[in-house]
Amino acid sequence: MYVKKMCGYVISVDMPYALTKGLLDSYSPPTQESRNYKNWITVLDLKTCLECRECHGQIYRMDEVPDTEPPLHPNCRCVIRPMDAVVAGYGTKDGQYGADYWMKYIASLPDYYMTEDELVALGWKWGKAPAKFAPGKMAAMGIYQNRNGHLPQIPGRIWYEADINYYSGRRNRHRLLWSNDGLLFVTYDHYETFLEII
Repeated sequence: MYVKKMCGYVISVDMPYALTKGLLDSYSPPTQESRNYKNWITVLDLKTCLECRECHGQIYRMDEVPDTEPPLHPNCRCVIRPMDAVVAGYGTKDGQYGADYWMKYIASLPDYYMTEDELVALGWKWGKAPAKFAPGKMAAMGIYQNRNGHLPQIPGRIWYEADINYYSGRRNRHRLLWSNDGLLFVTYDHYETFLEII
């Protein structure tokens, strides 16, 4: 039974709070225009075609010419524009103690991060709240596959991911992503769109 409408989402009264938390958890840091990257932005609604939806969030270097450019069809509502960037320390709610700041200036995650293997050793399973098994800790989930190819990819580049901005309950949709060659991005919508960390 669906009765409440909050923040554009119709929420079931039967749905536990922990499941809805990820939909309602938001963080909007101050941003500026990136000098390094541009991205494909699509208006996402019921009228959006599959091809446009798959391109949404794709990142390109400023000097890169995409294989295909909008408009893809007569009703296309896509654009490629400079992506937003956020200064390290503002990408998470933790400021100088946040993973974005540490990865940018120290090249490692803060001490309050645990690997997926360490969490599993404590009894954690997918779908469970990590905070129950490791209070005060966050999850560094290891290699990010970049299957949709939205992050910049070159031979030899490996992407890693870590959770950010949750302190209790289940994991949210916020992730920090970094590469073995120094690129750093953050997503607040579970890999749909990204912001560059500068």
